[in-house]
Amino acid sequence: MNRMRIGLAIVLVLAIVYSAYGFYQISKNTAQAYAPTIYTQQWQKAMEWVRENTSPSAVFGHWWDYGYWVQSIGKRATVLDGGNYYGYWNHLMGRYALTGTSNEEALSFLYSHNTTHFLIDSTDIGKYGAFSSIGSGTTNDRMSFIPTLYRDSSQKKETKNGTILIYPGGFGLDEDIIYEQNGSKIFLPASKAGVVAVLLEFNNQGELIEQPQAVFVYQNKQYQLPMRYAYQNTLRDFGSGIEAGVFVMPRIINGQQFDKNGAVLYLSKRTVNSQLARLYLYNEQNPYFKLVHVEDDFGVAQLKEGMYTNSSFVDYGGFRGPIKIWEINYPAGMKVNESEIRTEFPDSKLNQAL
Repeated sequence: MNRMRIGLAIVLVLAIVYSAYGFYQISKNTAQAYAPTIYTQQWQKAMEWVRENTSPSAVFGHWWDYGYWVQSIGKRATVLDGGNYYGYWNHLMGRYALTGTSNEEALSFLYSHNTTHFLIDSTDIGKYGAFSSIGSGTTNDRMSFIPTLYRDSSQKKETKNGTILIYPGGFGLDEDIIYEQNGSKIFLPASKAGVVAVLLEFNNQGELIEQPQAVFVYQNKQYQLPMRYAYQNTLRDFGSGIEAGVFVMPRIINGQQFDKNGAVLYLSKRTVNSQLARLYLYNEQNPYFKLVHVEDDFGVAQLKEGMYTNSSFVDYGGFRGPIKIWEINYPAGMKVNESEIRTEFPDSKLNQAL
């Protein structure tokens, strides 16, 4: 590895790790004011499917940005919409249905609001910082984000079985990492330590063959630690390492050069097992969420037709992915949770924190 390049990345991390809170606030405020500005072909086609294949009495759950789209184009009711009339429901949607790790908690909230279908759009990846902030408690326990790292084509290392590729980073940790390595305990504090690179080893066919490694910096020291999870066409759990992972995807560079493994999403402990990651990114076969429709991004669909890739996720001028819609199959015996249909925050401190 070129230590000079990593050294430059360290400088970048040290310059930004102290601004994590500001990042969260910017993300939150951006999402609160953001909604799609044109009726894209992808959304038109997805909503055509909704009109023709779901009951007129269907109720859709999703982040609030898409409420008016589902109502006006899809002609279906939604739990949330751009009116944001009940801020507490935004909090619960962010906390349980998108960033939570529990099927039971997500189902409780969705059932209490008569939700029949669940929808995630590709822009939810970029909005993770916003709805995780809104979905946090008073201790900011959900606050996180999903950064994209790009392969540095000038850096690689040949090995016996393949090639190690380098994906430089430059962002702070969303929570402390405590890890024991070679008999020593490593402590990397949130906001003060940062990720400077991810290292992935691929074979000649571009398939991931070794456990991913993340390079962290804290107090001018580097730490290379294994990551437990990796996704490349399927989710792999290596059974050890820090509770974090990578999502590997193709990248189109300058609108024409195709790089099969050109980008990765870094998934921290707070995001790697979230509902969004498991359902949307990993395509988890979930007994309660049955995937009933996938509407590819127009550009990604063209790449598939041209046989460039079979991936529904591509970094092509930014993250591009499908609109996914699930039909919810509730377990028997569920009851409405009255605390989740109330219209005011149960705790004034929580309201003030958000």
